[in-house]
Amino acid sequence: MTEILYNAFGLKDFVNELTPDIPVQYTFIEDDFYMGSFRNGAVEGFGRYMSSGGATYIGQMKDYDFCGYGAYRYKTGKMYIGQFKGSCFNGLGIMIDEKRNVTVGNYKDDELTERFY
Repeated sequence: MTEILYNAFGLKDFVNELTPDIPVQYTFIEDDFYMGSFRNGAVEGFGRYMSSGGATYIGQMKDYDFCGYGAYRYKTGKMYIGQFKGSCFNGLGIMIDEKRNVTVGNYKDDELTERFY
């Protein structure tokens, strides 16, 4: 799955640029789990976040927020791939629901604002 996401967004080159950062693993108090980069004592760079509720995010992070390009998969299998800001869907994105229906469009604060497909 990770390899598919890297190739779909061209993130492989981006991840390779982050090699000076030392990847670490961190378990949050709520049993959420993060594996990835830290900068200046904060989650920042590329990483994987797994919630205790079953959701997973793979992508860019800044100050503990999903920020930049990434993919968020709900426990149900529904998935958003695209741009994030403030841990919300913001910008161009692709939503794939549990029945494999695809919606492509612009998102603002987790809401679809303009549908392309």
